[in-house]
Order: sequence, then structure tokens, then C-alpha cells
Amino acid sequence: MKKIMVFVCAVAAMVSCGTAQKAVSLSGLNGEWSVVKINGSDVAAADGQNAPFIGIDADKKRVYGSTSCNRLTGVFDADPVKKTIDLSKMGSTRMMCPDMALEDRLLGAFGEVKSFSLKKGSTLMLNNADGKAVIELQKKTAGEKGN
Repeated sequence: MKKIMVFVCAVAAMVSCGTAQKAVSLSGLNGEWSVVKINGSDVAAADGQNAPFIGIDADKKRVYGSTSCNRLTGVFDADPVKKTIDLSKMGSTRMMCPDMALEDRLLGAFGEVKSFSLKKGSTLMLNNADGKAVIELQKKTAGEKGN
């Protein structure tokens, strides 16, 4: 009986360690991220508009940013083990800009996001339910700040 208990505890410890290794620290999401691709297409802001970005504060579960025209703000939920993220609790200002195409694409893509993956700490992929990247983000350097 004692050998069985030791075996069960050892298996439980291995499973627990395996799960912990798969978890991503949400603190890796912290900072400001430039939107570089939406559904595989490169992003370029229209003349006179800002480049779109999002900022993440994982400790406070806050998100902010710019769609290129309007400002974003809100909260998010994420599970570091399942690598899921919910960005549906964001809002934006509603100013009219000369070119709203990029904003419309970005806001539509945010609605599809269900999970995330972090690559080399500098690329954040926001994926749809099928695991396909809908938004690709690059970590901003210290000198680059939000608009």
C-alpha cells in the first residue's frame, strides 16, 4: 500500500510539473505592442494617423492603446495555462477620421481573439478559435511610446 501511495504521489507531482511548464507568465505580456499584421496582412497607418498599438498591464488586467484613429481602453481576462485571452471588455472613443479602414479591420480582429502565444518575448500572436493568428504584435522598444 505504501508503494502505491508513493507512486500516486510521484505521478501527481509529474503531472503538476508538466502543467506548470506549459503555463506562460502573464507578465511577459506587459508593455506596449505595435500592431504589425492583421489576418496576415501588413499594417500601415494612413497619412496623418498614428500607428496602432496596444498596451498591456497584466497585474491590473488592463489594456489600452490606439486603433490608429481612436483610443482603446478596457480590461482583459487570460489563462496562462490554457493560453486563452478575452479582449471583449474593451471600449474605444468614436471620432471620425479620414480613413477608418485600418480601425475597422483591427476592431473586427479583436472580436475574433480567443488565445495567445508569445514568441521570443518580442512577438505576441493573438489567435482565433482555430489557433490561426489574427493579430501579430511586436514589442515596442524603450524609446517607442504610445501615441
